[in-house]
Formats: sequence, C-alpha cells, structure tokens
Amino acid sequence: MNNQWLANATFLVLGIVCFVLATRAFYVYVLSKSNFLFVIGLSMADIGISVIVGYLQDIHLISWNAHLSWYLGTILGASFLVLGSWVSSQEQIATVKRWLIILTALYFVQTLLTPIMPQFPNQYIPAALNITRTTIGLVGSAHYLMLYLSKRTRFTLLMSIAFLLIGSGFGVLTPYLFNTTLALFLTFGYSLRIVGYSILLTAYSIS
Repeated sequence: MNNQWLANATFLVLGIVCFVLATRAFYVYVLSKSNFLFVIGLSMADIGISVIVGYLQDIHLISWNAHLSWYLGTILGASFLVLGSWVSSQEQIATVKRWLIILTALYFVQTLLTPIMPQFPNQYIPAALNITRTTIGLVGSAHYLMLYLSKRTRFTLLMSIAFLLIGSGFGVLTPYLFNTTLALFLTFGYSLRIVGYSILLTAYSIS
C-alpha cells in the first residue's frame, strides 16, 4: 500500500462521510423544519459532490480539470457552513438558505461543464483556492472561540473545534500541491475534515 493509494482511499471515505452527514442533516430537518439543518445538509452535499468529482480525477478515471469543481464546491459548502452558523434570526437563515440553493444550482452547472474547463496553468491557482477555503474554516473557528470565551457553552466549543479541524484539514493539503510525493499530507488533511464535519453536525444535533 503506497501513500497515494491511502490518500485516495481516505478521500473516498471523506466523500461518503459527507453524504452520510448530509442525509442525517436532511432527515433531522424533515423532523424539525430547522433551516439551519437544511443549510448544513445542502452544504455537506455540495462538499460531498465536489469530493467525489475530485476523487474521479485523482484515480485517473477522468482527465478533465475536476479539481476546479472540487475547490469551488468545498469553498461554497464551507462558506455556507460558516454563514449558516453565524446568523441569529429565522429571517436571516431563510435568506442564507435561499442563496445557498441558488449558488448550488450554479455550482451544478459548473460541474456539468467540467469537461470543457481549462486545466490550471500552474499550482499557484489551486494553492490560492485552497488557502481561501482554509481561511474560511479558521475564521469560523475564531468566531466560535470568541463566543466560547464569553458564553462557555458546549455548542460554541464544539463548533470552534469543528471549524478548526475543517480549516486545518484544508491547510495541510497545501504542501502536496507543490510536491506530489507528500501524499501523507492528503491523508492527514482528509482525516481532519472527516472528524471536523462529524463534530459540526453533532454540535447541532445536541444543541
């Protein structure tokens, strides 16, 4: 078993976990009608789709620039996980939900157009996209850390940890973009995100 095979296997597990968490969030949404859980469910579904599309390129099943869809999908999902957790009123979460649906539809169109998307001309573009989603996760973590320091609630602590793991999980992928022999960084990053996404849904489920 080489490092790249292990990274690909963990990547696939990450995609499956995202879909399982999305299904769980939608199930609870049907029971509770909570727009927060709808946002989590659709965001996780976006991330799950992006991971599977990226996985297909990583195992060389397709030769298109599927990683563009992977970056955009994870940025979209991570952004709305953060936005959905920040709003404080039903009107605000309804607006977030509406925009998430619209942008998800546009993301699906972009994904369908993957075969005609150009390849990245260099590694600096994917690195910039990766840093963007890393920043989103860490900003979410910092926000909840500040809330935890003032409120000391279990929910804010779990959310801070979740976003820290998600952001760090993205961040540790960066060295691999410039040196593809560092596949262990992929495995570590994917594993961090699996745990982070799971903690995030747990936080909402017990709140």
